[in-house]
Amino acid sequence: MFGYDLVNLPIAMLHNINVRDAMLISILDENQEWYDEKTLSEFAWCPHTPEVSRNLRHCLEAKFTQTNNKPDIKRAIFACKILKSMAIISRSIPKLSVQVYALLAYISWWFRLGEVKYYCDCALRIDPDCSMAKIVCGAFENGLEPAWIE
Repeated sequence: MFGYDLVNLPIAMLHNINVRDAMLISILDENQEWYDEKTLSEFAWCPHTPEVSRNLRHCLEAKFTQTNNKPDIKRAIFACKILKSMAIISRSIPKLSVQVYALLAYISWWFRLGEVKYYCDCALRIDPDCSMAKIVCGAFENGLEPAWIE
């Protein structure tokens, strides 16, 4: 990743929500069980079709219920460091940081890294309709966790 990516990725997420979702999948699907690099890149840039949405939902549901494979927490911590840098760089244009905060909330919730509510609140203060932040906030407040944690 290059320095300019810290600006370009929030801009890309603002214009194409698939970029955000591809970033999430790249962290959760570290062994490329669902998406390899080529299909993940295609996913990020193709239109949001019902089939693309369905495949994403199936991937996330499978990852949520997976108990046999603990995810790489070091990878998540590294991703959060990058996302925090993006949030700092884009904070002067709040709408650029909404999806960055939503990703931070999701990853923090998924990997139990803390500050979930803080990141949800940051995203929702900027965009009260941010679906990822709403979903994560609801899961967190209701004590829902990925199966690997148990």
